[in-house]
Amino acid sequence: MQSLVRAIDESLPIRSLPPDLSDPKTVARLSVEAVRLVDQIADAWRLTLDQRCTLLGGINPSTYTRRAKNPDAVRLSVDELARASYLVGIYRALHTIYPDPVADDWMLIANQNPLFAGVSPYAHAARSGIVALADIRTLLDGYRMGR
Repeated sequence: MQSLVRAIDESLPIRSLPPDLSDPKTVARLSVEAVRLVDQIADAWRLTLDQRCTLLGGINPSTYTRRAKNPDAVRLSVDELARASYLVGIYRALHTIYPDPVADDWMLIANQNPLFAGVSPYAHAARSGIVALADIRTLLDGYRMGR
């Protein structure tokens, strides 16, 4: 999965300001990248179609499938872009902290960290939504930074 990590690094330029999500061209560009990356990440994590849809806010499976087949025609909502951003950050952090097999299994393994209370990070995100994705990203960034 190092090629996906490299693709993430190359597709996410370093910038000092957040993207302007009121600009349709920016949303279009980010949407294409987000759909492609999230689908690749979900493949690496071996998520089912329903699990993928749940992490993206409960979108319809047919919508997910249509988007994955034709990402160039997709315009995600701000919420979906935020969720995609969290998923990319989680993936990137996991592959910085752990070797590939562990990093790719991590989301579906029961976790004793108090944040997860014995359930998998995926289950926590499924029940608590975008806030949980933010918490998972923050937790992993802390691990990555040695905190």
